[in-house]
Amino acid sequence: MNFEKIGAYLDSLEKDWGIPACDLSIHLHGKEVYRRICGYKDSEKTEKASRDDVYWLYSSSKLFTCTAALQLLDRGVIALEDPVSKYLPYFANLPVQTPEGPKPPKREVTLRDLFTMRSGLTYDLQNPWVLKTMRESDGKASTQEFLRALTARGLVFEPGEHFFYSLSHDVLGGVIETASGEKLSEYMRKNLFEPLAIETFTFHPDQATYDAMQDQYTYDPLLKKSIPYGKEYNMYALGENYESGGAGLVGGVDDYLKLADALCNFGEKDGVRILQPETVELLRQNQMSGGSLEDFHRMRYEYGYGLGVRVMTDEGRGAPVGEFGWDSAAGAWVTISPEYGLTAFYAQHVIECPDVYRVIHPTLRDLIYEAAKEQS
Repeated sequence: MNFEKIGAYLDSLEKDWGIPACDLSIHLHGKEVYRRICGYKDSEKTEKASRDDVYWLYSSSKLFTCTAALQLLDRGVIALEDPVSKYLPYFANLPVQTPEGPKPPKREVTLRDLFTMRSGLTYDLQNPWVLKTMRESDGKASTQEFLRALTARGLVFEPGEHFFYSLSHDVLGGVIETASGEKLSEYMRKNLFEPLAIETFTFHPDQATYDAMQDQYTYDPLLKKSIPYGKEYNMYALGENYESGGAGLVGGVDDYLKLADALCNFGEKDGVRILQPETVELLRQNQMSGGSLEDFHRMRYEYGYGLGVRVMTDEGRGAPVGEFGWDSAAGAWVTISPEYGLTAFYAQHVIECPDVYRVIHPTLRDLIYEAAKEQS
């Protein structure tokens, strides 16, 4: 593969877009074939960014949570059409909010609805019941206590009728806890982190983790400038005992790619199987149609959406059909193509940066697959 265009583009990000540091690793058939690390670990520019740096992964955590839940599907512990209330009883018959007032739902929220963001939930962390739970627990409420508070407002649409990006995967993490009998972090440690030799990932960063973390920034899109933000803060980490399946993980690029490589190889890496091949195919099968697909296209117009991942469904869009992955609030992005045997993970640590989704990720995707096509 010729990486010259990719390197030049990464080198341009600070000047053209105000991205102070970034890291891209590309793997073919599980082996790194390209790495480019730009910029500095700290906003004072005293230490170069390195492959040992870690990041708040925000919504890139979702791929781990969905994989963990699909392991339980493989084992027959859960089923996609199970009502969420089977595992979290406080989800039973949540009312749907309408202009005429709350109404009983036509059906209950299912696990498939959680995977596909068609649950009727939102990403409202200022929900007064959530704030009350935080206040009364002094920030020490459990995951299950927070999830119960999320349900107090009910649903904003009938389950299954729309796509709306939400806290559905946080709820899926709660289902994993109930179905497995273990905290989400413990389940992931036993079933993903240890089998795949992932060492940097955690829901509970300590000082050593923060020392390894790149400085975090917020973004001014008018000035195309990143402003130091404070790396210890994650708005989705609702307390020391809350484990956000949707946005709570910290980790490094090399470790993230261990999961991506396993999924690229239909669930197996270095002799360790984490999912069955047919389950990986299910993960990347588009679940959207009609109104829900229209909803999703307002977020990622080139794609369909599977069980927690964007899925390329059209030829000629820069990536091969079947390519899948997701991104994050701070700009991390993963692409996985079993057809090409290719995975890539890009990391930056800049939140509220719309340019990363509108320009940077699509450009990187197109350059990566252009190089892959030229090689083939």
